[in-house]
Amino acid sequence: MPTFNEHGEINKDDEDILRLMLEKQVGPISIPETPVSRSPTPGTQPQRMFPPIVIGASVGGLILLILIGVVIGMNLIKAQTTATTNAPAQVGVVITPTARAIGVASVTETPVTPTPAVTPTLDPQAKMALAYTDGVEAYAQQDWDKAIELFKRVYNQDENYLDISERLSATYYNWGVSLLNTRQYVEALDKFNAALSVEPTHQLALAQQTRLAFYLDALGAYANGQLRNAAISLEELRAIQADYLDSTNMLYTIYMEYGAQLERQRKISDALRIYRKAAKLPLEDVRAAQTRIRALTTR
Repeated sequence: MPTFNEHGEINKDDEDILRLMLEKQVGPISIPETPVSRSPTPGTQPQRMFPPIVIGASVGGLILLILIGVVIGMNLIKAQTTATTNAPAQVGVVITPTARAIGVASVTETPVTPTPAVTPTLDPQAKMALAYTDGVEAYAQQDWDKAIELFKRVYNQDENYLDISERLSATYYNWGVSLLNTRQYVEALDKFNAALSVEPTHQLALAQQTRLAFYLDALGAYANGQLRNAAISLEELRAIQADYLDSTNMLYTIYMEYGAQLERQRKISDALRIYRKAAKLPLEDVRAAQTRIRALTTR
């Protein structure tokens, strides 16, 4: 029996057919293309055939998807290129020959100009509060110069701010006392006057102003040789405060010089009166005055 191939055609390689064709000397036998139902070989699946229209539609759809993917990819590349061009350059990438060879990029940072720090602006009330607090701290540290500067900022803006008047006048007063203790008398008097200009009723500053004014008057008169005026200023000072600074020793010295001056002027009674004042001063050693008294009284 002749055998058939998978398309239902007579297998031309079949030995029986070849022999028959040679005997009859006829061409290949054409068999109508009638589908032949054949049992599938055991262990194999029957082959399914798809119509050409289905295959064409599938191929067309695949080509369409590929084209869509290409268009989308080109748009993404264009968008990335635009973003890179418009973005501000912060770092530059330099590819060295060595880096190209090994695929490593050396990154060089572009210098960035630092942005100046923005100092917050305080309102006037906040500024006064800050200056007041800093002034109190400087006062506690006896930094009188700094405390005065800070308190004056507040006082110049608002004289009624908290206790700023008392704080400022007290700072001036304490600064004056500090100068007084270091024998800077003129500077000290200036600070007492400043304290009174802020608070005229500052009793301590007023007392120091009065005493120091007498003391400075005595020093000025003594430096100019005006012994009588110097003695009068010191007597007025001691009437207020007998132990103010070195007023007692200073007055004793002036008395002795003034008495000698009166002796040279032949004013013996006046000289004797001055020596007796000197002898009465509360000092440990007044022997020089006593000696002059004895000398004038035994003539």
